[in-house]
Order: sequence, then structure tokens, then C-alpha cells
Amino acid sequence: MAELADLSTPALIALGILAAVSLSLMVAGIIAVSRTDREHLPGGLPRVVWFLVCLVQFVGPLTFFILRRRERRMAEESPQRQSSTPGDDGIIDTLYG
Repeated sequence: MAELADLSTPALIALGILAAVSLSLMVAGIIAVSRTDREHLPGGLPRVVWFLVCLVQFVGPLTFFILRRRERRMAEESPQRQSSTPGDDGIIDTLYG
């Protein structure tokens, strides 16, 4: 504890900000894992594993958010590629939904 008291004021402020960001990421990650449907969890890993991953400072929640975003993007792109058929009907459906 003496080492912490020896730090300068700007260093203590920076440490406090880093701690707040880390805690915020962890809470946001846990909330996101709990709200994500089981079939949409990245990598097909169980929810318990993602809860444990989110407890790792900075890296865990960021990993979850990045992988979840990548899988959502891939899921959104794949039906569009499959549904596009050659011909006028496919082009009209693609442009106007």
C-alpha cells in the first residue's frame, strides 16, 4: 500500500480511470453475454465460458465483443449472397427488399 501512496496525483488519476474502464468493460461484457441468445454466442462456446472470459481484464470483454460482431456480420452477409439469384426478380428483391 505504501507504493500506491508514493504515486503522483496524475498517476493515481490515470490508474483510477483505467480501473473504471476495466470494470465498465467487464460489466458490459457480462450483461452482453447474458442477453445474447445461446445460438448466437461466438464460437459456439457455452455461456459459462463467456462469463469467465469476461472476467479477464480488458482482453476478455473485448474478445467477446469483437467475435460477436464478426459472427453477426458474417450471418448478415451470408443470406444476402445466397438469396441473390440471377434475373430481374433477384435484382428487384435485392434493391427494394
